[in-house]
Amino acid sequence: MIEEFDIIDQDYIARVKHLVGDNFFQHYYLIDAINRVMNGHTELFDAFIVTEENSWLIGFWIKGNYMFYSKNFSGKQMQVIKKRVNFKLFQNGFHFFGSKEVIEKIEKESEIFYEPFKNRLYYTCDILNYYPDNPLFVIKQAEHKDLEELTIMACEYFEDEYNGKNNKDFNQMKVGVNEQIALGKIWVLKKDNILKSMCSIISTSMNIPMIGSFFTKRDARNLGFGKGLLFKVTENLLRNHSQCWLLADQSNLGSIKVFEDVGYKCIYKTKDVIVNNR
Repeated sequence: MIEEFDIIDQDYIARVKHLVGDNFFQHYYLIDAINRVMNGHTELFDAFIVTEENSWLIGFWIKGNYMFYSKNFSGKQMQVIKKRVNFKLFQNGFHFFGSKEVIEKIEKESEIFYEPFKNRLYYTCDILNYYPDNPLFVIKQAEHKDLEELTIMACEYFEDEYNGKNNKDFNQMKVGVNEQIALGKIWVLKKDNILKSMCSIISTSMNIPMIGSFFTKRDARNLGFGKGLLFKVTENLLRNHSQCWLLADQSNLGSIKVFEDVGYKCIYKTKDVIVNNR
């Protein structure tokens, strides 16, 4: 059965919630996109749901991005996508994003060229592994005096995280970093009063905190700074929440080892590719 949705309202939201159940984190970007449409921050071009017995597919097209999420992805669902979506209409730089198995099938069968943008791993933590305190590390919320240095680190984070494909303007980034500092959303680790590592916190609509930008200076890696900071931040968050979330880049093996050493466990995978018909 195919359900069409011309507008996004409470009935649509209830339908999506029924399908995804308690798996809000796995569908974080879809929920965020729905909220942006509801708030008038982006335009909706298409929304549909395909349901079969014990199987479903959600398609959601907003500016610059077509999302596909599925449970028990099937050949029938792929046929619906191919009949519904004219892939040749999308220009270079357009994103196809969603459940890993769906996007990989689209790459194989849509007859256009893509380049990888981001393969994400979804991590959750409710119990930390033991990690001893280092008395030489000072871990605390960032202060305004750290603004310039943190802005540089935030820009370097985006440069590294997206392999130079999503670089940020320093002055624009500075405004956001300043707001995060004021809200107490950035934690830092210092040694000998020198800033080594930073970690931001994202508040989600599901009332579960999520680790945002997590970055250790390039000349200070593999020395335990990132692990020490992530452990303390997560420990603090778990005092008031049942779990903490984190998104990882599948290719960043060093960070993944830190996450898993601290106690984070991978529960889901998504894939993001962009059209590149050169």
